[in-house]
Amino acid sequence: MNTTSNPFFEEKLFYFEFIRVIGKSVNKGADILECLYTAQKIKQSGTIIEKIASWHEEWKKLALRTQAIADNCLAKNHKVSAREAYLRAAEYFRIAEFYLHTPENPDNPEMYSLWNSWKKCFANALKLFEIPFEVIKVPYEGTTLPGYFLPAQNKELRKNNIDDL
Repeated sequence: MNTTSNPFFEEKLFYFEFIRVIGKSVNKGADILECLYTAQKIKQSGTIIEKIASWHEEWKKLALRTQAIADNCLAKNHKVSAREAYLRAAEYFRIAEFYLHTPENPDNPEMYSLWNSWKKCFANALKLFEIPFEVIKVPYEGTTLPGYFLPAQNKELRKNNIDDL
């Protein structure tokens, strides 16, 4: 087997990001079948601009479908299913936005739209965890960075983790 080839994309940059998305499946941040379905719909021919447009469009479609699933699950009070779908939708919005960062269009409004959709889905997922997340600000070089803190569920586990530092 040739380890330098890949079965999904001619563009190596797409393959790297695709594997990155698939890797999130272990933590319910993606679904392998949803990703495979989306990958096979992305255009492989044309200019790089056309390929990126297809990448963006197909991941965005998946993100919107998955967000609708999450909303529907939440409306039926299926909290675990809603949480998992919101996490997946957030990741799909992120990957739809990834290749829109270009020097030619640094203020692309679509980037901000997708970012806001990512943020909304992620926040909705966080609300559905049994252990509450805490929104924090991490000091960094004269400013702060946003973050989330999730304490260990078990007090003894928390103690052990702190002792291990």
